[in-house]
Amino acid sequence: MFFSFFEYPAATTRTRSLKARLLQPADWQALGTATNLSAALAYLGTTGYQAALGAAASQTPALPSLRTIEHALHHALIGDMINISRFVHGAAFNLLAGLAQRYELVNVTTQLRRLSQPERRENHLLTAPYQLGMLALTSAAAWSSCNSLNDLGRLLEKTYLRDEFRLGLASFGDSHDLLRFESALDAAYLRELLARLDAVHDTRQQQLCSIIGTVLDELTLTGMVRFRFTHGLEAAAVYALLPLHGCGRLGERQFWELAKARSEDELCTALQTLPGWQSLACATLRDVVLHLRRTRQAACRSVFLRATPLSIAPAVAYFFIKEQEIMDLICVLQMKRFGIPFAPERLVRMAA
Repeated sequence: MFFSFFEYPAATTRTRSLKARLLQPADWQALGTATNLSAALAYLGTTGYQAALGAAASQTPALPSLRTIEHALHHALIGDMINISRFVHGAAFNLLAGLAQRYELVNVTTQLRRLSQPERRENHLLTAPYQLGMLALTSAAAWSSCNSLNDLGRLLEKTYLRDEFRLGLASFGDSHDLLRFESALDAAYLRELLARLDAVHDTRQQQLCSIIGTVLDELTLTGMVRFRFTHGLEAAAVYALLPLHGCGRLGERQFWELAKARSEDELCTALQTLPGWQSLACATLRDVVLHLRRTRQAACRSVFLRATPLSIAPAVAYFFIKEQEIMDLICVLQMKRFGIPFAPERLVRMAA
């Protein structure tokens, strides 16, 4: 642990250089005033996303689809995390790899859907798997060799997703209901991420836990609404699918209070009565999530103002700052694609 501290200054220096390339207020203003999607992409091509957009454009002679653009933008974040991770080892490396492996989980669920729903194989999810390089759970070429669910299981055999995949596949049966299967894989990923966070003994451990805690708060709230009111699951079944361990503001008691709600509106009203939620609770889940993300953004920004060089916190904060920037960018590009008036209040990065 002591010697790992000497790796952090180099990683922090690289992180700060990457952070300097993030979009500035003038960039957001230019994107907001762009007349259409083509104009927005043309401007974005003059920023630090030039290489990512070039990769997206090379895949098609026409204007790339939003799915292709989104895929390329997320690859830019993966590339940054690979860049930073070269400077650290041990528990710090494992934590950064764990953050990036969220995209590996996307690869797994994409393959799971493709292989379990043969009628959708030809037209569904045509984008290539995310390539995580040194941060990957498995080799980049291995995804193309998956021709069955058993192949996918063998691919995950030496990863922390192995047991949940085995259990999920055994209970999958003939129903082809992927909800519990995918939720179990999500839970396995989050347990591993929290274990890696616990293994890092950092000078800013509390800040790290706080940032990731807001992520789990968001996943728990959105998952609760989806499972309860979209899929109609009973509260006890929902409880088993949610990442309550590690949440910043939600726990078992709060869950059962919210579980009494009979609709999303009632849940949002109940949220306003819970300790620690008064400043975040809103009339709609969408606004609650927006407040949570702004809270996380502020916490990440404070890391760069207060963190010492002997901490991995700036690299973790950068991951979430850039991830939010990409989500905001996709929101702006969707506005341009569909001719929706620019609404900066829907963005997080501009408000931070």
